[in-house]
Amino acid sequence: MHMTFLYICASEKSYVVPFASRPDFTNLENGKRYTITETGKLLRDSDMNVTMAPDENGGGGVPSQSGQTAPKKQLYWPFAIGMMSALLIIAVVVLIVKKVRK
Repeated sequence: MHMTFLYICASEKSYVVPFASRPDFTNLENGKRYTITETGKLLRDSDMNVTMAPDENGGGGVPSQSGQTAPKKQLYWPFAIGMMSALLIIAVVVLIVKKVRK
């Protein structure tokens, strides 16, 4: 699940507006303004085990579930090269068979 907060600082009060891909996992409604205290309490009371994971792009961190890992990257190039080679071999065999039959 991904969650982003819009941070608002006005007249010495701070608010956040959450936008989550799965707001049903949190007790927060997308697009609704919450105080920082309300947000923390609602997230702690949710069924999620929320922690802050470091943001690699220089931000302050993003919520993530404990124990969650990034999906492993698949290497599709060996498969693609193998399929292209097989198709090339089949095309060459078909051309040779057509020339022999003439």
